[in-house]
Amino acid sequence: MKTQPNLRLMIGAGLYDTTTTIGAARYLLASNNYPAERVTFRSYEGGRMFYSNEAALKAFTDDLRAFVSPPAFDVAIRPVRGGGPEVTAIEFRMELRGALNPKAQPLSLRAPVTYAGRGGIADRVDSLVVRDPSGAVSLKVEDDPANPGGFPYYRHWRAERAVIPPLVVTYRMRSFTGVATPGPQFDFYSHSGGISSGGMALFALPENIGAVSSRVKWDLTDLAPGSIAASTYGEGDLELRGPVEQLMQAYYMAGPLGHYAPPESTSGFHAYWLGQPAFDPLKEMAWTYQAVFVRALPGTGGGTALQNSFMLGTAPGAATHLYQRRLYASHAYRRRGRSASQRRSAVASRRDDSSRRRRAGD
Repeated sequence: MKTQPNLRLMIGAGLYDTTTTIGAARYLLASNNYPAERVTFRSYEGGRMFYSNEAALKAFTDDLRAFVSPPAFDVAIRPVRGGGPEVTAIEFRMELRGALNPKAQPLSLRAPVTYAGRGGIADRVDSLVVRDPSGAVSLKVEDDPANPGGFPYYRHWRAERAVIPPLVVTYRMRSFTGVATPGPQFDFYSHSGGISSGGMALFALPENIGAVSSRVKWDLTDLAPGSIAASTYGEGDLELRGPVEQLMQAYYMAGPLGHYAPPESTSGFHAYWLGQPAFDPLKEMAWTYQAVFVRALPGTGGGTALQNSFMLGTAPGAATHLYQRRLYASHAYRRRGRSASQRRSAVASRRDDSSRRRRAGD
């Protein structure tokens, strides 16, 4: 799977198979570093020949059909400024086409009420509407019990009737308007003529639909000329195959972004920033050489890693110490999956470099 990035794996096991047991299959998946978004695991009522059970055969057939030709999930993202200098909301249009996983009925969408201590996310969802060929779908809103520890819990919009694809979901996500604070860099902020956010603060996604073929298109016509969009998955529009939750576990920026990529590099590294940090981002990103997003925003601070990417929050104009910001960058460096010895030597060499620069007055 490392040498063939388009290869996907489906494992189907009978619950009562005593030869190739379901426990062994689960252990195989848990003990190997297979990319989760490219692996589908299903279990069925029956033994080694579970397909002799008519209900299991139908479930297996449906799962196999969805694996070979997963539903298409198209997402259009349009930041809107409403005539002002800053974005007030993002308009989303999502379309789901193809056979739905039976587990997805009745249809349900979810967005976090709280995620990693960042609250009020689902409260900023406006005008959520679901339509299918029969018309508008009535939705019942339910919240999970609050988690007092700040761990994620969700709001669910549940369809009150069965739905038939294609489905169209539209809503507006308003940006956070409170006081920015240090901590996990997940909130959806509008600043510097653009937006920066974690996906968990943007998306109200369908639940239990399994693997899909996702296509995300940006509409930046209401932003300043020359604006671009970028995410953990690259610059501009993107395509993914796998669970829709991949969209949530990513960083997003759009607007008049600064950009750095190493010359003649094949690593895939890019860095983007929105707003002017209190340091030279080109110089620091060349040093960091990681998948980094930086937002310069009053009140924010700290940094948070997601898969293959890192968001640094820094206040514009603040005197950010060289060692402090490079310490955050070192954290991003360690997230790239290098061996423990490589990480230790790399971080140590960078600490030595920082010490020399401090002594030299850098």
